[in-house]
Amino acid sequence: MVRTRLFGPPAATDAGRSSQVSRLVKRLHLRGLVAKIPRTRRWRVTPLGYAVMGAAVHLREEAFPGAFLKAAA
Repeated sequence: MVRTRLFGPPAATDAGRSSQVSRLVKRLHLRGLVAKIPRTRRWRVTPLGYAVMGAAVHLREEAFPGAFLKAAA
């Protein structure tokens, strides 16, 4: 499901996609942004993860487009 949300529907050339998702989840876990739910295959976003990812979305969608428009003018 995560792979589908990140990369769209599966294609014939998706041989390394699940490995890529595993590496991404590992990086997020090492930084404390996601945590594994015990005795399941599920992960949850930590409070720190919500704060960091929310700030990243805010910067990408609101702060940086305005900065780019000012620089282009």
